[in-house]
Amino acid sequence: MRKREEIFLYPYPKKKIQKRIALIFPERYEVGMASLGFQGVYHLLQSYPFLSVERFFYEGEHKPLSLETGRPLEEFDVLMVSLSFEVDILHLIRMLSLSGIPLENSRRSHPSIVVGGIGCSLLAGYLKHLANLIITTNAEFALPLVVEALLSHEGEWWNFCSSGEGIFRPEDILSQHQAFLSHPVSNPLHTVILTPDNEFPMRGLVEISRSCLYRCRFCLVSHLYGDYQAFSKESILATASLYQGKTRQLGLVAATLTNHPEFESIIDELNRMGFELSFSAFRIETLSPSLLEKIITNEKKTLVLAPEAASEKQKRLIRKMIPNETFLEKVRQATAIGIKRIKLYFLIGLPDETEEDLQEMVTLIKEIVSLSKQQAKTYGYTPEIIVDINPLVPKPFTDFADREIEEVSQLKKKILSLKQRLHGLGRVFVSGESPRRAKLQYDLAWGKLSWEEIVHMARKET
Repeated sequence: MRKREEIFLYPYPKKKIQKRIALIFPERYEVGMASLGFQGVYHLLQSYPFLSVERFFYEGEHKPLSLETGRPLEEFDVLMVSLSFEVDILHLIRMLSLSGIPLENSRRSHPSIVVGGIGCSLLAGYLKHLANLIITTNAEFALPLVVEALLSHEGEWWNFCSSGEGIFRPEDILSQHQAFLSHPVSNPLHTVILTPDNEFPMRGLVEISRSCLYRCRFCLVSHLYGDYQAFSKESILATASLYQGKTRQLGLVAATLTNHPEFESIIDELNRMGFELSFSAFRIETLSPSLLEKIITNEKKTLVLAPEAASEKQKRLIRKMIPNETFLEKVRQATAIGIKRIKLYFLIGLPDETEEDLQEMVTLIKEIVSLSKQQAKTYGYTPEIIVDINPLVPKPFTDFADREIEEVSQLKKKILSLKQRLHGLGRVFVSGESPRRAKLQYDLAWGKLSWEEIVHMARKET
């Protein structure tokens, strides 16, 4: 792995090292270093002066080597894995195979493997074959208990880590799915290593809240993360101040930013501190004209809208009853400011979806395109429209858990049809996750594939 340019927010002084930890994010560096969860785990582990922590990322067919020293995985005492997405388990298996590390915990005496992250709640049925410990709760709660057991006991140390409260030995996982147990935490997660090489170049990310007050029926986050928790404005500003002199780019992160009761004043304060902001997600119907203008100005004239569905029937089905006129009104307000791009997010493959539902989606997009073109009269250009169309993947724990994903062939036909109907509208670009990948995600989340099948699939990847 090539050397990366990185700026560390904190020093991590070390004493005599007792254990060497390999911290694995089984995706590309660019993706892993954009993960707040991964960065948070790195910070927690590195804060122990007697632990040496080195990072590993997925590099396809290349044997994984530490980013810090180039050491191979097999030289570490413990492999700690941050698992965010279902398909990452395939990458993890491949990384272990390329390193010559036995996959099954029953055949492996060294190194021990601890797997955590939201992906564990969906993949526990597979991980019980591989991991020595499976964590389905906040790292802030679990890691001190894990580190204490690791340092206090030799040999099979994981047997001394209390099982339950979101920390499980493989034999204690009784089903494919293990609900995530969310504990309240005191401080927001934030980027601790800035780099120009991740998906948010030199941008510090700061979490402003956890979970969501809305419970859209398809959303895994709002169903897994428990009660909504907003971090105090003071703690958010204090965290942001750590980036002064290092970067002017900050990203505010939450399932729905506008849930935070002080969201607008947080924007004002951070702008006064000299930061340019980006935003993860918000509910459009709660934005006043002044707040909308602040968001668009910070986002370098980009407006992100997530209707998900266009017909009233489907809006009611997914429990996201935002009228189309609300989206159109926000586009009118945005084009008066002079935006450069509009991003739209839609779902297809919803239960009982009809041709009429798809046509209403096309109609809404065309109305947005028409409104955006009026901007040219004032500013001399029209914004580009990016339409992101993704298949619904019914997830465990959500209200669609009893539904199956639509056939890949049907999803492909719908996407092709939508692209054809949106062709010729000007600067309109259609993208989204492939139906084939969505089906793989579904199969892994529901344990449709056997352990032997996913091992074979992972080893075939290049």
